[in-house]
Parts: sequence; C-alpha cells; structure tokens
Amino acid sequence: MIPPDVDGVNETGPPDPGLEAARASPHTVTKTTSAHGGPAMLVALDGNPLIGGHVARGIGRTTRRLLEEFGRFLPSLDPYGSFRLNYYLPGDQTWGHPADWRHIAPRRLAPGEDLLEAAQADGAAVIHLTDYFHPAYEAGRLAAGQVHVPVIVTVRDIIPLHFPAKKQRGFGRLTRALVPILPAVTRIIAISEATKRDLVGTLRVDPDRIDVVYHGVDHDVFHDRYPEDEIENTLSRYGLARPYILYVAAFDSRKNHGLLVDAFQHLSRRGRHKPYLVLVGPGTVPAELTSQIKRLGVSDRVKFAHDVPADDLARMYRGADLFAFPSLYEGFGNPVLEAMACGTPVVALATSSVPEVAGDGAVLVSRNDYGAFGNAMAHVLDNPALAADLRRRGMMRARDFTWWRTARQTLDIYRYAIADAR
Repeated sequence: MIPPDVDGVNETGPPDPGLEAARASPHTVTKTTSAHGGPAMLVALDGNPLIGGHVARGIGRTTRRLLEEFGRFLPSLDPYGSFRLNYYLPGDQTWGHPADWRHIAPRRLAPGEDLLEAAQADGAAVIHLTDYFHPAYEAGRLAAGQVHVPVIVTVRDIIPLHFPAKKQRGFGRLTRALVPILPAVTRIIAISEATKRDLVGTLRVDPDRIDVVYHGVDHDVFHDRYPEDEIENTLSRYGLARPYILYVAAFDSRKNHGLLVDAFQHLSRRGRHKPYLVLVGPGTVPAELTSQIKRLGVSDRVKFAHDVPADDLARMYRGADLFAFPSLYEGFGNPVLEAMACGTPVVALATSSVPEVAGDGAVLVSRNDYGAFGNAMAHVLDNPALAADLRRRGMMRARDFTWWRTARQTLDIYRYAIADAR
C-alpha cells in the first residue's frame, strides 16, 4: 500500500501553500543525474492514450493530465532528481509536447516495435502500462516472463467482463491484453476501491498487489468562479437555455440515459419544475434513445451537445441547476467530481465507485428506478437550502482530488516497484 506522502504534501486536501509555491517556480534544466550523483532512473510510460480516438475519452484525458503534472512539476515532486521519463507513442503519431519539458521526452515506436521490448532496450528502470484496449505491447511477452524490469499497469475498470454481450470488442481486448499480464506485473494501480474489489472478486488478484490511486480534478478549469456573462455566452453558442439539468456521458447503455429520460418526464409531470435536460457526450445518439424521447413527449425539453471543450463544459456545469449521474457502472466517475468542483448540486445512482468518489457531496439514489431518481432530483430543485448545502459540500469534497496527489502517489509506486525488484 502507499504510505503517507512526505515533503509537505497534505494527504487530506490540496498541497499546502509552501508546496504550491514550489510547484509554481519555473524550471528548465533537465537532471540527467540524481542528487546522489547516480544516473536518473528512466520511467517508460505508455503514451498510447494520448493519441487517436482515446484523446476525448476518459483514458486520454486522465493520461494527459498525469503526464502534464509530471511535465510541469517533476522537479518538485521528485526533488532528488531520481527519475526521468519517456512516454512511448506508436509510429508517426504526434502529440503536443511542450518545449520546456526537458526531463520528459517522447519516444517513437517504429512500426511493429513492442513497447516492452523498446523500454527494456532503452534501459528503463520501470515500465508503466496505461492502455490495454489498444495495446502497444505484446501481452504474451510479459506473461512468458520475457520482461526483466518492474512493470506497473493502471486498471481503470473491467466493465466488459460485466457486460460481455454489449461490450464484445472490449471483452476480447481485455481478455487478450490485460487478464494474461496481471499475474506477471509488479504492481497494479486501480483508480478506485470499486475497481480494486472487482479485480479481487472477479479476477482473483491478490489485494496486496493493488494500490488505489484516485484521479484528480483539473481545478484550473473546473471551478465556481466563472462570470455570469461567460456562462450565458457559452449556453447561447450551444443553443441552450436555463434552467436545465445536465448529464455528461458517452451514449453507452451502461450510462443509463433511458432511466434519466424516464425520470425527467416523471419530474416534468409534477408540474412545479420545467427545466431542460441537456445531454453532453461524444458520438451518435442511439436511435432507441431518440425514440424514447419522442414517445414520452419531451423532445422540446431535451437538448444535446457534442464535442464540448473542457472550458465550455465547465461553464455548462456551473450554469446547471442540477447534475444528474444515473450511470450503472463506473471505474471512477470523473464527471461527478467535475460537477462538484464547479459548485453544481449532484444527484447520482449509488453504484460501483460513485459513493466513494462523491462522499457526502451528493444525493445518492440506492435504487435503479426512474421514480426514485426523479423524486431525488425534484427534492433538490424544491429545496434551495439543500441545493446550497450540496454546492458547499461538493466543492469541499472535490478539493480532496488533485492531480498533484495522483502524480506523487504514482511516483511512490515507481519507487516501491524498483526497490522490490532489487
């Protein structure tokens, strides 16, 4: 398990002011040797989620934020200069590498070159795998014991094992590229206790080999300080109007849009509230969802937005009267934290990782029932004092989740994995 952080990191909240000052100080010199005179150890990070179709999805955004935190603050995260980092990208794919990241470098994989083989040849002290759905590595190489440096894998969820009929491609990729390597890796990073329980209960992984490291929230983007005119301008550009309930999720069956639309109609029939329902997500809206909206007679009140940049999304969160999250299964649940960080009251289904992420900062509905969910939304909209309390508690809860902490704990795991291998 990860021990408490040191060097001024406050594990119950954001970094203290002294550490914030250290984070803000500029640094442009690469340390190729540590403070002890030895060479800095090479971390080989799987950069595959930074490119292609991953970029706009959770795996792409969270991998990018972890790398950005390393890129901007590694000297203060790693004051002894123990590490340098290469992130590995397949083929001729490009990613916007900032010029001042002198201690971090992209490493191109030649066509057919395996990430594990390349990292070993580069002298990596530890390898961190992040993408097992479109792997840049050969699982058999690791499973067969042909990798002789510590390997860490981040597991976000094992959703395809729970929904194999609806996640056939994901099921195949998971069983080919993740399940075979789990016995061979040195450490496993789970992004929630729920994912850890899944790994232990479903795949019989030894819990002592799993470290839980939560994602952070980008507090520079998701906050409650947006001026009212900026919020109104953003809503106008997307053709949206207040009041509205917001849901941010891919149009995937486990995201449970159907229940939310039923709950929304249930709420609207009560007559007291006539909000819009704004559904934000990538991809095509499923035909069955469109049909349901028409059948229930709420087409004029349900709005869609696609490919929304983070800054605009934050303003949408901030402008909403309520954020609804009826998802049936999450490895983490980033939108819940983003909404709370923006000071938006949250009503969510109490499933998988959502209760541990939301804490006491949201109204949690225990039953997957549209009436119960609709009543919970109405209860928040009917009670301004409750909504204000949820805003306060949600923002306090969200402050506990920082990418600084995520990066620091990840570096600690690198150290332990290397030490265990010696």
